[in-house]
Amino acid sequence: MRTLPDVPAFCGLALLLMLSAASCTFVPEATWRRSRMLQHSGAEALAAGRAEEAEARLSEALALRAAYFGADDDIAARLHDGIGTARLARGEPATAEQEFRRAHAVFAAFDCVSAERARVVLHLCEALLLQGESAAASEIAAAEGELARHRLAPQDEAHAWLEIAGALTRAAGEDLGGARGGVRAAAERLAASGSPGDAAWGFYVAGLLAQAAGDPRAAAADLERAVRLSRAHRGPAHPLTLAGQVAAARVWAAPPPPAPDDGFRRRSKWEEFLALFEPGRDADWRLRNLENLLDDPVDDLKHRLHGMRCGDRRVFLPRALMPGSGNPCP
Repeated sequence: MRTLPDVPAFCGLALLLMLSAASCTFVPEATWRRSRMLQHSGAEALAAGRAEEAEARLSEALALRAAYFGADDDIAARLHDGIGTARLARGEPATAEQEFRRAHAVFAAFDCVSAERARVVLHLCEALLLQGESAAASEIAAAEGELARHRLAPQDEAHAWLEIAGALTRAAGEDLGGARGGVRAAAERLAASGSPGDAAWGFYVAGLLAQAAGDPRAAAADLERAVRLSRAHRGPAHPLTLAGQVAAARVWAAPPPPAPDDGFRRRSKWEEFLALFEPGRDADWRLRNLENLLDDPVDDLKHRLHGMRCGDRRVFLPRALMPGSGNPCP
């Protein structure tokens, strides 16, 4: 004889499913696609130096996303940073500062200390220096540098960005030689950490500082290195490549130093597994890394479902099931 299912248990399961579905975010497919298109095309316009177009596209993308996800997640932080960079290029440091502070607030809310946060801090310091607020810029650069020293490994890329920020504040105080040394050392660290495109910007700034300090040989060497890295990793038509060529043509050309090995390759899963047997590692380290390897299939499944298309909408899992969702830290 067949029995009816347990009513309380059945109702509890149904309620749980209803609450889970209600906590998901459903975004119309057309809105989701337009937001993504605006975000990517805005970033491309910003890289090409079309600041006004970039600001318009990134602002529209931010407004579309904020209606569903708010403005306190990782994508919103990147959009605020992009909008601020566009405004900085248009000569509006005061409004750019507001955007950089909004981006920085997202990192602070998640207690995230990373290279991406350090780049936002650098942009914020630039905006402050352009407004003549060198004391405020120096204070922020020093505080963020101290935080990074306590929270990040010495070889982390964030230190390079914060060193550039600190060097720019010293340059505002007329210490051009010390500033150039700090920027150049940071650029070397970026090149060694597998970020040659970003290192190009550092060498470009170091070249301009050397030129201002009256050292044409050092200026030419830094600018030639910036052009070489930018051309290889950002393209011959990138604004940084063109600006570096123009700047290098203004100083006496010295033979550039040999280019560093910019190759970078991430370890495969098999190599990560073999790393578990590296000598000198303790049991806790091996256990943590083994758990990371075993968690990968579960994470892959959640990421396949997160943002999956369902009819004419996209469904996004709640943050409770996606602990890293919205977090600007990788």
